[in-house]
Amino acid sequence: MVNDCSPGLLRVASVQLRPEFGDNAANLEKARTCIEEAGSEGARLIVLPELANTGYVFASREEAYGLAEEVPGGTTCVALTALAAELDVHIVIGLAERSGQALFNT
Repeated sequence: MVNDCSPGLLRVASVQLRPEFGDNAANLEKARTCIEEAGSEGARLIVLPELANTGYVFASREEAYGLAEEVPGGTTCVALTALAAELDVHIVIGLAERSGQALFNT
């Protein structure tokens, strides 16, 4: 059997960052900096941690809901989608998501 797939190399970056709890804007900037660095070093798939947009640990459902974002229209998704296109990379990020009254660890 002939393998028609071309062998290739995919550089993957696993980013560990410490989100500031409740500071989504600062967390987005940290993520952006790490993604740009990984992309400049050749990573094409860049993976960030769970709840990278909000940090941990919520005191209540209301607190989580207030920090969660809509997907795909929330600030983090919109910004990282644009950054992924600009850098020609794929980004995986764990987000606190809200949809209607529902909450998700997406």
